[in-house]
Amino acid sequence: LAVLSPSEVVFTGRTISTKALEAEGGAKIVVGDADTESVTIAGDENTTGLGSLRFDGEAGGTSITVTAKNIDVSTAGSGDGVSAIWGQNGTQSETAPEGAASVTLKGDTIHIQSPGTAIVAYSNSQININGDTTVDAGDYAVDARGNSTVNINTDGAHSTVVNGDIVFETPNTKGDGSGSGNIINANVNLNLTGKDSVWTGRSYEMYTPEGGTEETEKYYGDDYYGHVTGLKLTMKDGATWNATGNNIMNELDAEDSTINVQEGTEYVHVGTATLTGTTANIDADDSDVYVDTMKATDSTFNLNGTNVRLSVDKLSGSKDVINTGSLDNKVLVGEKDAEDLTVHGTGAIADAIRKDGANAQKLADVAALKSDPGTSVADKVSTDEGTVAGRYEADVKDGKVTNVRYEQNRTNLAVSNMAVANLVLWRQENNDMNKRLGELRDSEGQQGVWARMVRGEAKYGQAGLKNQYNYYQVGYDTKLSTNSRWTVGAAFNKTDGTTTFQGGTSDNDHHGVALYGSYLGDKGGFVDLIAKYSNLDIDYNVTGGAGSGDYDVDAYSLSAEVGKRFHGSHGFWIEPQAELTYGSVNSVDYTTDNDVHVHQDSMDSFVGRLGFSLGKDIKKGHVYARASYLYDFDGDTDVTMTDTQGVSDSYKHDIGGSWWEIGIGTNLNLSKATHMYMDLEKTYGGDVTTPWQWGLGLRYSF
Repeated sequence: LAVLSPSEVVFTGRTISTKALEAEGGAKIVVGDADTESVTIAGDENTTGLGSLRFDGEAGGTSITVTAKNIDVSTAGSGDGVSAIWGQNGTQSETAPEGAASVTLKGDTIHIQSPGTAIVAYSNSQININGDTTVDAGDYAVDARGNSTVNINTDGAHSTVVNGDIVFETPNTKGDGSGSGNIINANVNLNLTGKDSVWTGRSYEMYTPEGGTEETEKYYGDDYYGHVTGLKLTMKDGATWNATGNNIMNELDAEDSTINVQEGTEYVHVGTATLTGTTANIDADDSDVYVDTMKATDSTFNLNGTNVRLSVDKLSGSKDVINTGSLDNKVLVGEKDAEDLTVHGTGAIADAIRKDGANAQKLADVAALKSDPGTSVADKVSTDEGTVAGRYEADVKDGKVTNVRYEQNRTNLAVSNMAVANLVLWRQENNDMNKRLGELRDSEGQQGVWARMVRGEAKYGQAGLKNQYNYYQVGYDTKLSTNSRWTVGAAFNKTDGTTTFQGGTSDNDHHGVALYGSYLGDKGGFVDLIAKYSNLDIDYNVTGGAGSGDYDVDAYSLSAEVGKRFHGSHGFWIEPQAELTYGSVNSVDYTTDNDVHVHQDSMDSFVGRLGFSLGKDIKKGHVYARASYLYDFDGDTDVTMTDTQGVSDSYKHDIGGSWWEIGIGTNLNLSKATHMYMDLEKTYGGDVTTPWQWGLGLRYSF
């Protein structure tokens, strides 16, 4: 339907549908009202959906107004002269004349769709859209020129999704106007509000340069076509702009939003940018982003590409962070009035600093003065953890890095803690005679077989390392025919454990054998000797750091314990004990799945124990409580990690020193030949603690 004269046509109803509407010559078309549920306007491949046009000499006031809860405007055409919405007033003055041709859409939801151009705004025309809006365009979401105006949700109260570019273009050339204006500037105000608001596209100029033969993509304007000055993008509350290529933007105002400069982009120019709590991701390699004036507060700039250049003539604001994965990226500042600016490097840069400390200054120089790229404008630098290196922090004073702080890689520190966990777990397997054999005094047979199980937990380190383990042991022994006070035997042991720590887990599997001899004197004294060999098999998985790995290593120990039981009245007794245990875990070398070489030094342990048991004999055996003071005179470990570039770090631990051990238990004679023993234990005071451990054993003599 075309209305071509100064008259008003009104369409009302609950549901309105038409092929196309066109207003010319002062005509006013009103479609729908607040009670209208839906309006559908669908042009065919040769027809614009909504067209409001005014040509030279025609009456002003041409307008189309559509109001409904749901508005759908589309065209099936993608050729020249066809769009979903078309506005044209026939003038291009700096200020639009009163009554300029206009199209206004007001609705709860608005969908504008075209396989080519969605919205055309030429020559002082006015396009106003308010509602939860989606614009789907195969080419241009907006095509504007001639000081026209396009307002999309400028009230900031609606969501906006735009798929397509914003182009300022004209076919006009010097000497051949072709009926089109030459001024490419227009006022386009696009507002994205809320996390559901997304613009995927870019903005640029298109005109035929002097001496050229066709329209060409441009970003600078010239004296004949003028310059684009009226493009404004406002974003807030989680909105996103996916910039798909080269761009111009006159004014960018973003709060708590995200800007993604996608791969393939080479050039972006922003006049004025005001960013608050906003993240800008520059993913394109070899890209140049220019900003004339920027005020950024609590905002983050992720220079994800390589050879990224962000140039800012005037920078103000505070508490901003520049994240970079390459020391070749640059943020060049003409004038800085910003505070607390941090340049933050990735883990790869942390590794580079670990290898060569001069790279800390290079990280600071990622943000530098335009006039002197060797003078940093950063206030702080920091890094993530690398493959081997930990995190760096440093201050920047007068452009130079100072007061460098280093914190070792927490994942790798936790992995190195496993060396300690293995020593602790293996050290936990070393034990006194009573734990292993129960009350050997009550065993009357010449020979014996026995089995026991221990379950417990050990904790160590700031990485929150916790190991839970199950220890199984079976053995056979016999009294010496030459001296029945000596019982000698052999045992096989197996331990399986699971270690959890910051960023990973490990499985521990130990197998070993032991030879022992126990002497029981006729006056309550005893001697217990044991020699052990174990193979420790470790398989761990971590996220980050040097990576996951597996290895096995051999361990040996010798232990000697002496004690004597003194009996009192009413079946009570006390048994002082002393024990020395020497153990050693061999060194080992292995390579992780991140191709990091790990060298774990041999680990030695020399533990002295002084303690006592206080017990009471009962009809079926006895019960007891015990306490010991232990001191490891060694307990040092050293783990070194080195990557293929020679970046290296070492982790030193010392679990030597003292701790206390307390426990309660019982030995029960189930029969003359069968004996059961149980024990509960807890440790205090050491770097390594055992919050709980219980043991259960059974011995049969014959």
